[in-house]
Amino acid sequence: MDVVGRNLLNKPLPGSFDIISYMMAVVVFSAAPGIANERSHITVDILDKYYPKWAARVRDVFVELLIGGLMALMSWRLLVYGIEAHKFNRVSPDIYLPLWPILGFCAMMGFVTSAVHCNNALKIFLERKEK
Repeated sequence: MDVVGRNLLNKPLPGSFDIISYMMAVVVFSAAPGIANERSHITVDILDKYYPKWAARVRDVFVELLIGGLMALMSWRLLVYGIEAHKFNRVSPDIYLPLWPILGFCAMMGFVTSAVHCNNALKIFLERKEK
């Protein structure tokens, strides 16, 4: 609808940029815990054949903890900004959509993703050695 209005009629749908921008964040943060749980994120394994098994496990634990920590830090800042947005009644520029529910949801899903990464690190650390 927006594409037709924008390209053919030269009248874009009011607020479409706001809606698309914020819903994209909701979609990304909604998918993040599942992707982390399945460990199906993009990886580059060019050097994996040169690593001994124990070094690969150490690296994987380190990477999972690093990502978990960075995700927790980002989520904490999103939460702080969401509280501030609620306190000062911050809204989107076009349709005056309140920002705090979106920020709060993204922060919550970020904390869940962080916990999943830390759980992944624990599972890798406790994995039995292959014989």
